[in-house]
Amino acid sequence: TLFNDMALFAPGTLVGGDIVWNEIDARTVAAAFTNAGHTIRAVLTFNDDGTIADFTSEDRSAASADGKSFVKMKWSTPALEARRFGPFLAVARGEGVWHAPDGAYAYIHLELDTIDFNVSATGESTGSARHTVARRPE
Repeated sequence: TLFNDMALFAPGTLVGGDIVWNEIDARTVAAAFTNAGHTIRAVLTFNDDGTIADFTSEDRSAASADGKSFVKMKWSTPALEARRFGPFLAVARGEGVWHAPDGAYAYIHLELDTIDFNVSATGESTGSARHTVARRPE
């Protein structure tokens, strides 16, 4: 989740020695992010304008129906829309998708309305945070 959030919401954090990049083609890279001794691999796909289009990883685990076990399963977060939030261009709408053996499904739809930035130690910011979350019906 951390690596995905970095890619979608804080791309400036992707510059550094903790990530090894391998170009696949002009709009796709494979990346390996190491943090606290754990390495997560993902494929990031970008739009023509340089914004992220999708993040796909097979290093995430899905819970069983009873929540007692976990199995690694392909997971992606397609970014469906980018929008300006103050001076920043960021993902505004996207999904979380499990690629289960019986077919892929979006388990969450996200839409950001605003983003806080330049938050002070007292919690004051130049924006107000608000987002909409729609979950897949069970």
